[in-house]
Amino acid sequence: MVKGYRRTFVEEITHNIELPGNSSGNVEVETEKEIRRNNALFTMAAFSLFKHDHGLALRINVRSADDVEDWPPRMLGSLLNFKLKKLSLVPMVNELLWIFYSESTRSASANAISILLRGMNHLTRLVYHPHCSQLGEGQSLRDDAFLALFQKHRGWVKCMVVRESAYLLEDNPFTEKREDLALACFHASLHLESLITSRVVDAFDFFRCTGDLGIPIESRRQAWPELNQLVLSCNLSSSSFDEEMMNTVLLAAGKAAMRVPKLEKMIIWSWDAENYVAFFSGYVLRCIKPYSFIDIRTTWRSALNQEVVRCWENAVTEKTSYELIVEPQRLDWRDEHVVNELLEDLETSNSILFPETSK
Repeated sequence: MVKGYRRTFVEEITHNIELPGNSSGNVEVETEKEIRRNNALFTMAAFSLFKHDHGLALRINVRSADDVEDWPPRMLGSLLNFKLKKLSLVPMVNELLWIFYSESTRSASANAISILLRGMNHLTRLVYHPHCSQLGEGQSLRDDAFLALFQKHRGWVKCMVVRESAYLLEDNPFTEKREDLALACFHASLHLESLITSRVVDAFDFFRCTGDLGIPIESRRQAWPELNQLVLSCNLSSSSFDEEMMNTVLLAAGKAAMRVPKLEKMIIWSWDAENYVAFFSGYVLRCIKPYSFIDIRTTWRSALNQEVVRCWENAVTEKTSYELIVEPQRLDWRDEHVVNELLEDLETSNSILFPETSK
């Protein structure tokens, strides 16, 4: 326990939840007494560490010794009884990181996420990494949790990083599309400064929401007034890559960029990272003269559609009268240095994006 003036130097609280393995096939759900005892210890630690003038990050790690197919849904509401904790009395959590590392506890429940978010009145950055849902199992529970995340977060959240790991998704990265999830993600983005997603909402579905269904007419000029970076993934694998569909997505992205006055970075990529297109825009001084620029990075073997490039040029020139510089870069996704750059752009780690290569 940290007491006294030392609390000032605490920047993050990590809550590690170690679950028993499932190999025995007979795992008992934690009793109410065990839940109450664990929550009391964590709550006591939190109250001792938090200080009203010093925001902290709360990290919740969920692990399990081993996994089998017959996993009990313990993290879907039964492990943590949030009624036993009054998180609203711990006001200065400004960053929440909730990460799942095991297959047997793939995600939080929608109810758990809703209660947790309601109790954090100063949250500005939210990071949620569920483990991938097993094909054909847990998809609706996983999507319900994502839906709660986008709908229940408070208005002062400015940055959201929401992604699912790539493991078990080699043949079918998505098993179901939900229009309500895409629409919720879209509406959440209208009030954010940064939205980074992976395998949550398909980019095509996201930009489809920018039509009459999504944006009021009076706000179409600046639909995203504060957004400066947007990262979305596409439901496209190398075996089923449709260049025409990707061009359609990129064209919709370029049209949307015209309504994002503060945009600095937009990345559209397929789940296997072979098809990656990033647009960086901003201003630069050359010989004391200001220029606006577009830095286009792509792993495509073929050239970008010229209509897509023109759309992005229009998006940038509409915001400024500066002379425009367009700097395209062709990247090889098999190059280790390139992969490191992609990971930095996507603000992720190798174990999240390419878990099979990091074992």
